[in-house]
Amino acid sequence: MSLIKNLRTWVEIDKRALIHNLKTFQKIIGRETELMAVVKANAYGHGINVVGSILKSYKLKAKSCLWFGVDSIDEAIALRKAGVKNKILILGWIPENRLEETIKYNLSFSLYNSEIPEKFADKRFKVHLKIETGTNRQGILIDDLNRFAKLLADSNFKIEGLYSHLADSENPDSNFWISQVQNLEKARKILAYNFIFPRYVHLASTAACLLYPETHFNLARVGLGLYGLYPAKNLKANSYKLKAELKPVLTWKTRIAQIKNIKKGGAIGYGKTYKAKKDLKIAILPVGYYDGYDRGLSNRGEVLIKSKRLKILGRVCMNMIMVDVTETQSANRKAQNIRVGDEVILLGGKGKNRISAEEMAKKLDTINYEIITRINPLIARIVI
Repeated sequence: MSLIKNLRTWVEIDKRALIHNLKTFQKIIGRETELMAVVKANAYGHGINVVGSILKSYKLKAKSCLWFGVDSIDEAIALRKAGVKNKILILGWIPENRLEETIKYNLSFSLYNSEIPEKFADKRFKVHLKIETGTNRQGILIDDLNRFAKLLADSNFKIEGLYSHLADSENPDSNFWISQVQNLEKARKILAYNFIFPRYVHLASTAACLLYPETHFNLARVGLGLYGLYPAKNLKANSYKLKAELKPVLTWKTRIAQIKNIKKGGAIGYGKTYKAKKDLKIAILPVGYYDGYDRGLSNRGEVLIKSKRLKILGRVCMNMIMVDVTETQSANRKAQNIRVGDEVILLGGKGKNRISAEEMAKKLDTINYEIITRINPLIARIVI
């Protein structure tokens, strides 16, 4: 932890919370279903190498080791270089001139373009066929699957898996997931007719793992939930009933860089968007929108200093934000205890005394996914 003393902003990763969430999902999906930890987007902002290093040696109760799901070949290679020997599936697009790297690094990848088996039929690629079942993003149209299957039959590819992605599984009022399950089953029958029998079939994401056992098949992909967050309010509200009480893994911190007095009428920050209505004491924090702290939190965001919620004043700058510490100073006779170098919580915290990703997302009219994934990857991730 001595490294933290040298940092002006950092992200703490709670190892025990991460393992707790992993165990929770393994219990939910059962022993017959393997689990894929989705670590794309820098492990949802948590640090792909850090999360990979924590999970790589963890032994699940399923039939084999933990899978990792990434978006790009670069993420996959980063895991390999971090010592991760687990199975890795690349979910996103790979430039054709890099496909052979998947053999070098023993990687599986998503296949949905017919040009690949046409051009690389002799290669021993390990692939998971992605089927379009209703989300209308990447995926093979079911009407094209027969033709696609014939290309695969003439190739040297190892058809390791078959999968799709749910469009609105977090919405309890929608039954659209049922038609997507049916479409995936239809695809499996078409492949079987062509004597292709993928070992793995997967469809479930975090929400589907919690709500719809019919989507579990024999492999489930868990992303957001692994990091202790829920994809929808209703899931969090019913977490006890769902037996899925998750623990947030991430806490983002910075330090006080300066404390100064502002006279009544003084303007704070660019554009003078905040004018002091009384004499104030403010703290300047060395973090800003470059670091991933959204500019939309100008004059709206809050932070925690010594367990007290304090408001951001003025615009969020590229590398600085200003916080009103007047109340803390005046209410606390030991005001001198708040000083330059003290820790500040930007996101996260302990128990109820925390700034949640959902709270920040609501202020910004976005989702918790965006809040955590936008934290600058150059910021140190420290395991606690």
